[in-house]
Amino acid sequence: MCPILFRIPGTDWPVGSFGVCLALALILAIFELTRRPLEPGVFRGRLRLAGLVLIAIGLIGSRLAAVIVAGVPSSQWPIEAVSVTAPGRVLYGGLLLASLALPAVAHWLGLPLRTTADRVALASLVGIAVGRIGCFLVGDDHGRLAETAAGEPALPWAVRFVDENAAIAPEWLGRWLHPAQLYHAATALALYGMLRWWQTKRPSAGHLFLAAMLGHASLRFWLESYRGDPDRGFLGGPGWQLSTSQWLAIALVTWAIVLGRAWTKRTGETSKG
Repeated sequence: MCPILFRIPGTDWPVGSFGVCLALALILAIFELTRRPLEPGVFRGRLRLAGLVLIAIGLIGSRLAAVIVAGVPSSQWPIEAVSVTAPGRVLYGGLLLASLALPAVAHWLGLPLRTTADRVALASLVGIAVGRIGCFLVGDDHGRLAETAAGEPALPWAVRFVDENAAIAPEWLGRWLHPAQLYHAATALALYGMLRWWQTKRPSAGHLFLAAMLGHASLRFWLESYRGDPDRGFLGGPGWQLSTSQWLAIALVTWAIVLGRAWTKRTGETSKG
């Protein structure tokens, strides 16, 4: 595809497509977070700050999950987790850590938790979709084989990476693969569209956030069956294995259920009072 967009004249410094897409994803996520009319008592500046803090936490979580999967010694985790130059991130590690930190961040900034969570959910889906396009351009997180025994594409939309700068193992270069990154981007955008439609029905505060976590985690668990990169880490027992992202998806669903039950209980107590 296009791992390097261009080189800065006079320096030969490469500008990578993933870095550009990541920056665009963060900008669009912050825009989505604050573009709608604000709830009473909510200030746009605090929302932006909450978004930036959660992004920083997410980047740390994604990197920390990656170094754990890679088997980096635990003594090096604090340094590796905050590295912005080291390659390799696990998206769901970032989503999980940011979701766990969300209540504390909202409380710190005096933001209503549930309505803020709804905004964060929609913003995250936008960021995921754009970020995955960046993964596609560099060949990272690629799909499994989608070719016939004769080496022909088994699907009309199968893709192959031939650029030597692609973030893909040499044995996968030139092979026809599922565009798993685009599957992920498409499902994130589809879920975003569904939640935006549901938003017009004025669901209870917090429901968009819970639906986003449950929906995306379930879709991601399924999409892992189309992934082909072998270095993403697996854990299981005899005869079965789940990838790191599948385990983190299970953790995200569990957290959504726990949070949903807590919110439902609190709503019930409030209505009784």
